[in-house]
Amino acid sequence: MSFSANTTRRLAPSTIGILERRLGQYTLLAYLAFVAGYFLTSNAVDHYKFLVGFLFIPGLLLLPRLFAALSHDVVLRLAAAYLLYLLASALWAETPDYALLANHGMLAGLILFFVAITAFLSATEPKWFDIIIVCTVTIAAGNALLSILLWDDLQHLTVARLVGLGTLREPNSAGAVYGFYGLLAVVWRSEISSKPVRAALFASAFVLFGFLLLTQARAAIIAAVAGLTLLALLNKSNRPVVHLLVLSAVIGAALFVAAGAGDHSLLRNWTWQVRLELWSDSLRQIADAPLFGSGYLSALEVYSHTENKSHANVHNSYLAALRDGGAVGLALLTALLGAAIHRAVQAGRASGDYALLALLCFGLIYMLTSTDTLITRPRELWVILWFPLGLLAGQRLAAGRQDSATHTPAAY
Repeated sequence: MSFSANTTRRLAPSTIGILERRLGQYTLLAYLAFVAGYFLTSNAVDHYKFLVGFLFIPGLLLLPRLFAALSHDVVLRLAAAYLLYLLASALWAETPDYALLANHGMLAGLILFFVAITAFLSATEPKWFDIIIVCTVTIAAGNALLSILLWDDLQHLTVARLVGLGTLREPNSAGAVYGFYGLLAVVWRSEISSKPVRAALFASAFVLFGFLLLTQARAAIIAAVAGLTLLALLNKSNRPVVHLLVLSAVIGAALFVAAGAGDHSLLRNWTWQVRLELWSDSLRQIADAPLFGSGYLSALEVYSHTENKSHANVHNSYLAALRDGGAVGLALLTALLGAAIHRAVQAGRASGDYALLALLCFGLIYMLTSTDTLITRPRELWVILWFPLGLLAGQRLAAGRQDSATHTPAAY
């Protein structure tokens, strides 16, 4: 009887350890499938269902570990505070839509889970996370190349806008995601020692930037150029000068050709007029509720005189934060982004590599002209904003694990 009890006690920790390892392996594979899911399926609904069914639900078993490791992280706390305030502001309405609020509450929870799992995996499984990034970028580049080759309007590239294969159905969103992964390929080259893999990332970046140019998503193009410029100026090594020069030359040539290509070209000026009108109209709404905002899910529309129609998207995430949450909401968003920028700068000063700052700045620049609310299903903001925030949230955890490993006495 004693022998049986002792055996059970020995087997239990062993079985638990095996289950934990299997769960960790599954989580890595599911995370890879999700972040590459933009390019692996043509249905955004299936991408969303995969997130819930194959990553989030099994990931509930990891929540205690995630909470223990990251509950004190300032970036994650500020992200939670901002999202919770947005959800609370939906109650400002005279008749709140509780069903819609519950749906967005679940989305906010999924976003926080995605940020936390990104932080945890990048900090605790750095080698496997490198593999995830390399695989994702390679899949994205393969999808981009295939999309270009199959594009019906390739011969009209000066006036047509590429969307490509995958879940993204609008050229600005597609340009943001593919452009961000192009920048990710550039910055991750410094994390990889294998020369063939570095060469593959180098080539993938060019393919992804080429796709970006064909989308004519100007905010994403500006964000990519800004990210590459920042790296070229600040990095002590891994300076993407070749990428920057080639991309700038191609943009210059595209602008020269587009000068006579009409309103659908890269120089289409009328869309800037539309955005200015939308922003101006949003200021009127902001003035009606300047302190606490009109409330998230208020469904306010802004009007364009040029197009003679209303838009639900104000095309500026910062104005949207001010419209929905007022000065309080904008202060919370500013605190979140300020903390993230501060941590990215600290990481750059410590390592001489400002990759995290470049990735973060890509999203912050894009959000100036092309997005609205930050609580969405898996779309471009999950890649260009929440993913970098996850990497930044994992910085302190990774540093703590390194310090612990350094000060652990050797066993003799």
